[in-house]
Amino acid sequence: MSIWLTAGAAPADIRDIHGPMHLPAPTPWLMYALLALTAPLLFWSVRWIRRKLRARVKPLSPYQLAQASLAAADASLDKQAPDEFAEQVSGALRRYIEARFALPVTQRTSEEFLTDLLTRADISPLLAAKRPELGHFLEICDLAKFAARSLHQETMRALISSARSFIDAAEQPTGASS
Repeated sequence: MSIWLTAGAAPADIRDIHGPMHLPAPTPWLMYALLALTAPLLFWSVRWIRRKLRARVKPLSPYQLAQASLAAADASLDKQAPDEFAEQVSGALRRYIEARFALPVTQRTSEEFLTDLLTRADISPLLAAKRPELGHFLEICDLAKFAARSLHQETMRALISSARSFIDAAEQPTGASS
């Protein structure tokens, strides 16, 4: 049995093609959940690491900085020019005094520095006995820096020793120094 369709008669069960269907985008709930869980964890871990690093690195005291600078000057004694050596040693002592006694000395001449050092009431008794030594030290350093005087190895070692003894004396409590 054969069925012939005529051009005018279309079966009722065949429909035409429809356009594309728009589906709503799926909510990325998994990504939101992971972000909500990891953001606080990341924040607290970074904060913990920074706190641990800050606690581990302690700043050096003025005494330790001065001793390290003098040790570096002593190690490079024969490799440096006298003016560079004098600058390094006197700079270490000046930075120590500036940090230890809150006395601005790095921008002053040696005479201004010595005068200010002895007129301050809080440090005058401590360092009054060291003034001649300090004056001699600064004079030798100034001659090497500004007058291009040559320094012998013995003189350089004596400068380092003088700077160390001054720093050690300045670190002593007021009652113990004499």
